Amino acid sequence: MTPFTHYKIFTAISPSKYVSFRSLCSKHFAEKESQKNIAQPEPYIKKTSNSNKQKRLFVLLAAIVLFTLTLLTIVYVLNSAPNIAPEAYHDELVLYALELINLDRTAHGLQNVTLSIINCGQLHAEDMLKNNYFSHWNQDGHTPDMRYTLSGGQGAVTENIAYSTGLTNRNFYNKAKTTLERLQYLMMYDDTEWDWGHRDNILNPLHTTVSIGIAYQDQRIYLVQDFEDTPLIWDTLNVSDPNQITLSGTTSNSEYIPASLFVFYSNPNPLTVNQLENAPYNGSYNPGTLIASIVPPARPGYYYNWSNYPLDGIEATSWNQTNTSFQISFSLAKTINNHQKGIYTLYLLSGANTTDALLTYSIWIT
Repeated sequence: MTPFTHYKIFTAISPSKYVSFRSLCSKHFAEKESQKNIAQPEPYIKKTSNSNKQKRLFVLLAAIVLFTLTLLTIVYVLNSAPNIAPEAYHDELVLYALELINLDRTAHGLQNVTLSIINCGQLHAEDMLKNNYFSHWNQDGHTPDMRYTLSGGQGAVTENIAYSTGLTNRNFYNKAKTTLERLQYLMMYDDTEWDWGHRDNILNPLHTTVSIGIAYQDQRIYLVQDFEDTPLIWDTLNVSDPNQITLSGTTSNSEYIPASLFVFYSNPNPLTVNQLENAPYNGSYNPGTLIASIVPPARPGYYYNWSNYPLDGIEATSWNQTNTSFQISFSLAKTINNHQKGIYTLYLLSGANTTDALLTYSIWIT
């Protein structure tokens, strides 16, 4: 019930009714005075009795006013206290979402992840809330890899998203925490519809940080988990010239030395909310179409036979690595010439799958 509704209830006796009531009292007193016997021996006593009645009436009216004000104050406090702007809880909810992730990772013997300085998760959550859609793509047609690059990411990213309704401002914080717990549980223990992809993402041992996005309004809440793999320390990440791209850096773990490098292609168009709510944009995402593979230079006296190879084969100009460092240089000129403008996303892998990515970096060619 709103404060206004309470206000109408607790002030049902209007000031005009007070005036009418007092007028009736005055008329009653006047009639008593007119009926008074002139020869009555104790007029002062009669006057005192009339004064007491007025005092009692005044006390009664004062008590009613005080009682009304007290109730109004209680109603105001009860209605205003829980309605603290939900935005004030955002940072606390992000930390709570991080705690839930790490509880699950710890239970499976994995290291904790920390909050990322990249804000791609929050930007996507806010965009979905503002434009009322739910998808790994946004209205520009950009996937998590692309949005991560645009936000300044220089690692690899894989994304979980979740959504719920039913929040209210009253007791918002506790209800929001309960909702986050439920969403985390569903991704961990009720994920068969998505072949346990959300669970596998949460429990990926390569993850080091996570960009968490939480946005809420009008009973809706969106949760984004953009998990990052950042085991590489970059010396050079130069993609400004597609004819000479250079990747070089170090790692403290020999398991994270690059083993393969692929290129995915996409030429996205703007998407409507209706498109985002339907296939293929309402399900799992992919980095685009696999179009090229970059390989180390052939050994002296050998060469690559690309005649039956289904992808663009790109022989790197240099590919050097040790147990803790690497340096790779190559040209995308041939592939760009074949596919023209669009978005080319580099996937640098430590293993055979995209879940082993060390880098997911998008390059815009216009």
